[in-house]
Amino acid sequence: MAQGLSAYQDGVNEAVGYAEQVAAGKRLFDRYNRRGNPVFDVVRRTLEHMCFGVQRCGYCEDSVGDEIEHIRPKVLFPEYTFSWENYLLSCGKCNRAKGNNFSIISGEKLVNVARCHGKPIRRLEPGIPALIDPRSEDPLEFLELEINDTFFFLPREDLDDTNEARALYTIKLLDLNRDVLLHARRNAYVGNVSSYVSTGKRGTPRVV
Repeated sequence: MAQGLSAYQDGVNEAVGYAEQVAAGKRLFDRYNRRGNPVFDVVRRTLEHMCFGVQRCGYCEDSVGDEIEHIRPKVLFPEYTFSWENYLLSCGKCNRAKGNNFSIISGEKLVNVARCHGKPIRRLEPGIPALIDPRSEDPLEFLELEINDTFFFLPREDLDDTNEARALYTIKLLDLNRDVLLHARRNAYVGNVSSYVSTGKRGTPRVV
């Protein structure tokens, strides 16, 4: 798998110029990301095994993850088009919500670097990605679940300004507090409480 992805990435890197690499990345990913491609069949199987639960979306952890998502959009980061670390299985809802949207934190500012249609294709300025990366970061170091009433995901209270901004951005971008997710969390919590009561166990039930 690694060799295959590296060979595909070479096809992107060989393009002369950033705009040409963006175009090559989109063209080559569309060509290779198909059922029956031996490299991407392995990519997909491996991502499925890494899911929380049975093929759960890597963002919301509720819906079926059936789309290979670029955490860093390939239209902004062509150098990550075929990067294994940049892949995640996502549900359609989260994938559409995120799309090619991406922001960075530059200094103390949150800067939207998504490229609008018709804008020049230029390399991005450096900065800290605002989106929490579930492949390399633990989202629970940024987010906490309010289980007394709303079942909302909220930024942890102990975060500094930068990481609080990242938590808020991630929640908003992925719409992590949409109604269907709140309903699922509430049901999971009630189910855990009922299980503890029926078995006579004591203590705080684990929220999943």
